[in-house]
Amino acid sequence: MLGKCVVYCAAFKEIINVYGLLLGGILGIQYTIEYPININSLVLIAIQCTMPKKLLKFQNINFHIMPNYIFKKNELNKKEFIGICNFLMNINLYDDLKNIHYLILVI
Repeated sequence: MLGKCVVYCAAFKEIINVYGLLLGGILGIQYTIEYPININSLVLIAIQCTMPKKLLKFQNINFHIMPNYIFKKNELNKKEFIGICNFLMNINLYDDLKNIHYLILVI
């Protein structure tokens, strides 16, 4: 799930401040938990701690029936979009937030 995020953040030699909006916030939390040594602070904007599973299942069905060319405009391909939905369906950030010991601003 974090593949491209990890590669991008690894390019920085100093500790970083992570800012995440919506899905980016969820990725920011996950990155902070998995790579705590690289983080100075975390700013979360408009994120949900639990995901709407029924909505994500419906969205995943739509992704499955959409043609591949629709995804070519994005950096993620069809398989990656479906993978993100599957990941989000099973995430519960309430438990993960207690493992973060950094300055966090939630907006």
